[in-house]
Amino acid sequence: MAVCSLQAATVAAQRRRLHELTQLDPLTGALNRRGMEQKAVPLLDRATTNDPVSVLCLDFDDFKLINDTQGHAAGDQLLRWAVQTATLTLRTDALVARTGGDEFIIVLPGRPAAAIAAGDRLRGALGARVGVSCGVATAPDDGADLTALVAVADERLYADKLRRRAASGILTN
Repeated sequence: MAVCSLQAATVAAQRRRLHELTQLDPLTGALNRRGMEQKAVPLLDRATTNDPVSVLCLDFDDFKLINDTQGHAAGDQLLRWAVQTATLTLRTDALVARTGGDEFIIVLPGRPAAAIAAGDRLRGALGARVGVSCGVATAPDDGADLTALVAVADERLYADKLRRRAASGILTN
């Protein structure tokens, strides 16, 4: 009976670890795309005009340059620091996901103005080490599901990136 008990506990621990691996980014510990989708759906399903949910898309400016000049270990450390900083800077109910190399999605309950303010706070906190472009979309006004909201927020992120580059005098194709 003791062996069966030990084996059951081992299997349960393995299942928990597999569940974590399917939902978390191994480098930063943030949610991955799948984890974000699973956690955001219930929030977005309840979003109303009086109780909106916002999606922020963030992207580092010139992250490739950091990896190329300082090395990938420095880039990895920056990504881990950015997730820690986001976790400390944002509300405790914010969902933070790393969805690409230097791309992040954050989902948080609240009105668009609160999400924009959160994005500005996070940009300021991260600005100590890296430039950040940000776009915001809010359910239900900008879309009802995560895919639609990310598309709108991503468009706004790239508009922000172009504005920031133009303001700094960096021209792009």
